[in-house]
Amino acid sequence: ARMEGIPHKKSTKRRSPNWRDKQLADKIRWYRRNNDLTQEQLAEQLMVNLTYVSSVERYKRGLSLPILYKLSRVFKIKVKDLLDF
Repeated sequence: ARMEGIPHKKSTKRRSPNWRDKQLADKIRWYRRNNDLTQEQLAEQLMVNLTYVSSVERYKRGLSLPILYKLSRVFKIKVKDLLDF
């Protein structure tokens, strides 16, 4: 039971990936490789760190809308193309 006035501690356990996470991660990896970019180069263009890109491609981390828009600009595609599975 939670005690009144004590904030609830958020769980640090990562959610398990679903098939959509895997589809999106695989598409990002495919577009990155098709554009002859390393994970490091993509991270620089997205203004995120390398660990973030690596985590996304391994289904360990989800994406925010701003990052999806940046990805679409880097790959010169529509956001819909990334999300269309």
